Amino acid sequence: MQHNFPISPSRLRPALAVLCLGVLSPALGQDAPAVDAASIERGAQLFQQHCTACHGHDGRAQVDVIADATDLTAPAYYYNGSTDQDMFNSIADGAGVAMPGWRGPLGGDAPVWDLVYFVKTLWSQ
Repeated sequence: MQHNFPISPSRLRPALAVLCLGVLSPALGQDAPAVDAASIERGAQLFQQHCTACHGHDGRAQVDVIADATDLTAPAYYYNGSTDQDMFNSIADGAGVAMPGWRGPLGGDAPVWDLVYFVKTLWSQ
């Protein structure tokens, strides 16, 4: 069967692969905003409002609600990695069975980055 595509089939496959990567991995390649005291403060407020029920007020996850909530003070034990992008993806899209994605409820990417920057302040505890 002959198709009259504007792109030849040999060029179509790589184009589709790039397109699929972009659709399946939307968080990859996005630039993180600069961290500053204001973003950390916003993240602290969001954390207190949305995260303490599972991770506790100090981030240590010593709460009886969720048995496998991540201790946010121990990045070496994060289930999905501890780079800024790893943490962004986990917060934005959810992680594991119990952690929901927060990008939608928080209203976009900027508040998720604020949470990433705040969580990193818990590492020295």
